[in-house]
Amino acid sequence: VGAVGRLRGKATAADVASSAGVGLDEAKAGLTLMTALLAGNDKTSLEVDSEGEVLYIFPRNVRGALKQQSRLFRGVGWWRKAKPALGTVGRYTFGLGLIVNIVIVTTLISAAAKGTSDDRDNQS
Repeated sequence: VGAVGRLRGKATAADVASSAGVGLDEAKAGLTLMTALLAGNDKTSLEVDSEGEVLYIFPRNVRGALKQQSRLFRGVGWWRKAKPALGTVGRYTFGLGLIVNIVIVTTLISAAAKGTSDDRDNQS
């Protein structure tokens, strides 16, 4: 991340490897990971030159963009943990509401039927 920041957001794997003092494969893996993490960012892209060298382009404030993405991933992680529990609560609430509704309707029908039979008994 620091090497990409020093290179102002535009770098090849060789640039990052020499700037960060790591191997070329490690630099490629890191750049690929950063590209995947910032894939939704408009300022993240890849370009290939005529020699086949891949130029990774990141936002100028790559650290800030990664922090923002990290917050988003935490929110998504929280939602994935909470979703099953919320779904279960929703199903139980729906079922309980349905049972209460059936009891109320049955009681009302029963009361209406009883009221009708009482009226017939009083008319006789």
